[in-house]
Amino acid sequence: MESENRKFTRRDIDLVVHIDARDGTIIDAEMLDLSQGGVRLKVGNPDNLPEQFLLQLSATIYRWSRIAWRS
Repeated sequence: MESENRKFTRRDIDLVVHIDARDGTIIDAEMLDLSQGGVRLKVGNPDNLPEQFLLQLSATIYRWSRIAWRS
């Protein structure tokens, strides 16, 4: 089995989150995993996501985020 060359260990998570684009558009997403370095999100059309956005993790927790990689 091939090991991943990652700085931080990923932890699987299944959480519905919201992406708040700067134009006010809200996009539903699923957070698949997270690490100290970031999160992996699943969205319907990743090409439509802005490079930077506000990630809403709960009713009171928001984080400014940026795209590091798309697939």
